[in-house]
Amino acid sequence: ANFILEGGLQAIGGNVRINAQLINALTDEHLWAETYNRALTTANLFDVQADIAGAIADAMHTALSPGEIEQLGGIPTDNLKAYEAFLRGKDFRGRLTMPAIHGSIAAYREAVGLDPEFGEAWADLSLSLIRQYWEEGAEDGASPNKALIDEAKHALTRAQEFDPGTASTLQAESSYYYYGFRDYSSALIALGKAEAVAPNDPRVISLRGYLLR
Repeated sequence: ANFILEGGLQAIGGNVRINAQLINALTDEHLWAETYNRALTTANLFDVQADIAGAIADAMHTALSPGEIEQLGGIPTDNLKAYEAFLRGKDFRGRLTMPAIHGSIAAYREAVGLDPEFGEAWADLSLSLIRQYWEEGAEDGASPNKALIDEAKHALTRAQEFDPGTASTLQAESSYYYYGFRDYSSALIALGKAEAVAPNDPRVISLRGYLLR
């Protein structure tokens, strides 16, 4: 890596402090640093995210595309508790064990229960459900659980309703075809659309590797 972004977040009561600094990894030179003190709301968290992204682009003498700016400007939910549950779900999903998959499903169900219009949480819920379906019977054909694939489809439909065309929703669609039906052609079509939206998303890149394998 040529550049490293360091940072921290501290929540105290109803306020949050976020600090970030961009470092040239080759020279150890500090290119940019900033501290943000805001009321703890989802809107403020994503405002800070957009500010940091813009500042980093300036420091690296590059520019964000209109699509990237639009993506950074979006607020996935106004419900802070729903967003916290969503982040717990992502943490669980990254561990790739069955207890973690179950934990992610519980967290995503909590998130969409708190905000039924939280499209990205619906997409990730669909991803976790279809992965549980695959791991607990569908992969070897022993005892696939139809209730899981039905719930995964429902979650995907909700994601498509509230958050259409995003990398998360398109990745969920691709995984649904792949893990649910071994429908590689449909999975690759959905994944191609996800790549157009987020060409550098490692989740999208790794899923293409699994599909092409």
